[in-house]
Amino acid sequence: MGAAAALDPRLEAATQLYREEGAGKALPEFEKLAGEFARGSRTHDHAAALHYIGECHWRLGDFADARRFLERALQLERAAAIA
Repeated sequence: MGAAAALDPRLEAATQLYREEGAGKALPEFEKLAGEFARGSRTHDHAAALHYIGECHWRLGDFADARRFLERALQLERAAAIA
C-alpha cells in the first residue's frame, strides 16, 4: 500500500485540544472518534485515534490501558501495510 491518505480533519482538531487542554479533556474526543472510525473503512484514522487514546492514558498514568491501546493501534497499522 502507498502513502496513507490524509487523516480525518477531526483528528487534527482533537490533537489541538490535546495540546492546548491536555489528555483528560481530549481523551473523550479521541474515544468518540475511535468508535466512529471502527465502523468505517479508514484504518489509518482508527489506528491514529487508538494511538492518541493510548497516549492520553499514558499521560494520565494509566499505563496498562495505554499499552493496550498503543498495541492495538500498531496492529491496525501493520495490517493496513500488508493489505
